[in-house]
Amino acid sequence: MCNTYNMIGSLSTLKSNLEDNNIYDFKSLKEVIDFQSSFATKRQQLISHHENLIKQEINIKTELQHLDEAIETQRQQSEKVIIDEIDKLKEQLNISTNNSSKNYFKILTKYF
Repeated sequence: MCNTYNMIGSLSTLKSNLEDNNIYDFKSLKEVIDFQSSFATKRQQLISHHENLIKQEINIKTELQHLDEAIETQRQQSEKVIIDEIDKLKEQLNISTNNSSKNYFKILTKYF
């Protein structure tokens, strides 16, 4: 049995290559081996997660389009209701002013 007191050459080389590529996550050979064995699973999980995020974003965009259409429809309907109400009020005003002028005429004719 042998005892190793310092890093062995292959681990030193591996760590220096990783550090050259700005990868500082691995402190031992076991961590590298664990990463290698779980890489495919983690990669697939990451891809699935991002696919779900993209689908959610697409759904949000379609919902926004539907909301924009609903807002525009509601705006047009509200505008039409307001315009109709304004026209009715104008008509009532015209009727009341016409009636008041006739009333003045009737009042004047009564006195004469």
